[in-house]
Amino acid sequence: MYVDVTAPDGSKDTLGPFRSDPVGTSYTNYIPTQAGTYTFVFRFEGDTLTGDPEPPGGWKWFGGDVWLGDTYLPSTSDPVTLTVQQDPIEEYEETPIPEDYWTRPIHGTNRNWWQVAGNWLGSALQVNGPTTNFGYGKAPESAHVMWTRQYWDGGVMDTRFGSIGYYSGLSYEQFALNPPIIMNGRLYYNVLTPPRYGWYCVDLRTGEELYFHNTTGPIKGMTNNYPEMSGSDFDFSGVYSEDMLTYGQIYNYESPNQHGGLPYLWSNELVGSVWGGVGAQTTWKMFDAFTGGYICTVANVSMAGTLVYGKEGSILYYNVDTRNNRLTCWNSSRAIWYKEAYDSNQYWMWRPYLNNTFDGNNGFSLNVSIPTLPGMALAVREGEFIIGGTGGKHNATFIQKGTLWAISLERGHEGELLWTYDYTPPETVVPDVVSGGVFGYGLMSGPTVDPEDGVFLFVEGMTRRRWGFDLNWCNALGSN
Repeated sequence: MYVDVTAPDGSKDTLGPFRSDPVGTSYTNYIPTQAGTYTFVFRFEGDTLTGDPEPPGGWKWFGGDVWLGDTYLPSTSDPVTLTVQQDPIEEYEETPIPEDYWTRPIHGTNRNWWQVAGNWLGSALQVNGPTTNFGYGKAPESAHVMWTRQYWDGGVMDTRFGSIGYYSGLSYEQFALNPPIIMNGRLYYNVLTPPRYGWYCVDLRTGEELYFHNTTGPIKGMTNNYPEMSGSDFDFSGVYSEDMLTYGQIYNYESPNQHGGLPYLWSNELVGSVWGGVGAQTTWKMFDAFTGGYICTVANVSMAGTLVYGKEGSILYYNVDTRNNRLTCWNSSRAIWYKEAYDSNQYWMWRPYLNNTFDGNNGFSLNVSIPTLPGMALAVREGEFIIGGTGGKHNATFIQKGTLWAISLERGHEGELLWTYDYTPPETVVPDVVSGGVFGYGLMSGPTVDPEDGVFLFVEGMTRRRWGFDLNWCNALGSN
């Protein structure tokens, strides 16, 4: 396809050739150099359908191959004119960011308000910067109470018991907003009081209950007083764990047929273990955040590695396997849309099949080899790099160097070593024999890596001392 351009002075230019995308369109940028009227004419020189390349899934999705061999004749559009002027046209005036009270939902015309439209997705998904509880967007800068809501029966009971009040929980049964999850002006939290039987969705602004989701499934977390139940020696009453919320997700799906975010809630249950385990295979359930309705299940989820919230909203687990020298990434979206052919999700549309169990073994979007590296991942930046390493050891009688390294996550270069650097960690003041040894239990901990500020940090809890090291220095002096 071509576009013939006639400038105001009569000179001509031809743009193209262009190949259409699968739905028959294309685009380009054109910068005029003269004031006056430009004329544009679209031109197609004709083509014969050969069927090459064959679409994913074959021609069956398009009614067969009956069009192969058909010839499309040349064609030319009617002229389209465009007037160019010297004075610039006034730009679109954005709605100012609010400085007073505002509520959700945010109207789509208030495009600039994304800067204050933070959500809290819970769990490690909030880790996106130097802090461990990083929320996207800005929060109020002063503490305030918007509303109160009764969590459970409390206060004085009745005349039979005098001043004794209702049960208020053990240290291990705290009444709290857990996880919590906040999306689009709604607060979601699990019921933590015995017997932990569901979760609420309330209006974040008013506290009004929007709906309650009653969990289902077998009770987990029973004590060893019941041999048929797995658990610990603590007298927990159990929990309907299958639907208890773990975190939220906003998946931003973009394709020729769909554009925009989809809000989900997720629960997960560790298979064979109430309390979990490293690298355990789990079953996840997806719910619609607006209604609380169940959508689908993902089984055999690989939770080995570091949990990351992807740029487009996918839930990712990056695993640096230093034993087998492999780097993998498990991707929640890949587990649901795992085929290149259209029979997984059809025609560029995100459509998780209702009441379907997807196999999480199909969810790996990355599996590459890496060089031999010590330690573990410390910071992940999707599409950029992973920084990892060891903390080393330093006391009055012994020094063991720590090591930092970085491997690439750039497309086409995943797993390649960027740099390594050996360093001497800060000296421990508290003896190693106290509270389990160095780098733990209130002694020296670190390194914590902060790529955005270019530092890595150590802290000694018992003496409340902190150290900062130049991460950029490691990058500049490291070898690859």
